[in-house]
Amino acid sequence: MGEARHRQKKRQYARSNKRNFEKQIAMQTKIAENLRFIESRVNAAKGIVLEAQLPMPHGFAADSDAAPSGSLEARYWMSKDSRTPINLSQLLQKTQEDSAFKHFRVQFLDHVLARLRGLPYSWDEPMAKLKEYSSIELEKDRIYAHGTAQFNYTTYGIRRGQDTIKPALRFTGKGDMVEPENSVRSTVMLSADETDGATIHRRRFWYVRVMGIFHCRVRDCTTDGSQWVWMDLLWIRWLGADPDVRCGLGVKRLEHVGYVPDMEGPGAFGFVDPADVIRACHISPAFHHGTRHDLLSSTQSVAFDMKTEDGGEDYELYYVMRFADRDMAMRHRGGGIGHVDPAQRTEGEMYDGNDEGSESGELEVPPADLREGSEGSEEEEETRFWPVDEFDGSDDELSLGDGVENGSDDEDDVLVGVDDD
Repeated sequence: MGEARHRQKKRQYARSNKRNFEKQIAMQTKIAENLRFIESRVNAAKGIVLEAQLPMPHGFAADSDAAPSGSLEARYWMSKDSRTPINLSQLLQKTQEDSAFKHFRVQFLDHVLARLRGLPYSWDEPMAKLKEYSSIELEKDRIYAHGTAQFNYTTYGIRRGQDTIKPALRFTGKGDMVEPENSVRSTVMLSADETDGATIHRRRFWYVRVMGIFHCRVRDCTTDGSQWVWMDLLWIRWLGADPDVRCGLGVKRLEHVGYVPDMEGPGAFGFVDPADVIRACHISPAFHHGTRHDLLSSTQSVAFDMKTEDGGEDYELYYVMRFADRDMAMRHRGGGIGHVDPAQRTEGEMYDGNDEGSESGELEVPPADLREGSEGSEEEEETRFWPVDEFDGSDDELSLGDGVENGSDDEDDVLVGVDDD
């Protein structure tokens, strides 16, 4: 919003005589607002409906004129304009040599069918049979591309936050239909749905790169009198976790993720409901691991991270920047009162103070003599600092000492003890 206002003022400045332009810009703004108000009154009197009244998906902000974060019930916000139509058949014909679009139609129809019927949709592999897809009708065989999407979330401190993302690809609907955008704000996080594997390797979040932001109008022909349904969706590329790398506060290492190879089936790409997105996240390339060109089977795919003379390349691994902000740090640590997801409410990760980490990631209880506040022998006289979290479950209170011992000017002699009540 700030950048849009800045551009508006620059356009208005160009229409002024460059002298006392502040008053001229203010007058232009006033005239534009009055004209917009008059137009809305005229349309209301004539009964003109500017936008088709279609069923909105769950979590969508119904009022397009309101600010994206204005509605408390809005899980996300996307534009409702249809200025960039994409003919699905033409898109797939233009990209038939690109392996990124190999399973695009099947995954699209499978995702739409599951949501129309109120079923849990598949994250990657299609669930329905091919003959069931014939019951889906896509209006005008078109999907509509968008340049941004906003996601509202509640921070750990019961505050409202909002993230804006841009897709990694730009769909134009003309020429080649799609071209790389190389947006750095295209990564989002989802709640992980993992029920197998060891607890130490179980992830609480999944990470994906948003390749495209779309809406479409669809209906299920098997239902009599079915109406057109407005459906928003994100086309994503999956970032899988490296199972051989231990991460977290217990081992003091950032999580490693990398693209899923498309040679393993349709699981490299997929569609998700925007309402399932938690918020945007920040990942940074692990440059010392290098790049790869074999994650996509076609060498000229538009989905590559970067273009080269021989085609394209992807970074082999990324670091998940869990300390991008305070809310993100609390989501990984757990315990934020504003995070209602059970996986984020629990104190899942804590720093154990051990340089080599612990297998369980849990804190070790301090020795009994230290918990009781004993000063120890003169030979073992040293400073000991224990994180406050390590005293969870203890009735003792952590308190600072009275200061430096009598007759000592060395700051290292300051002790941290526990006073018994």
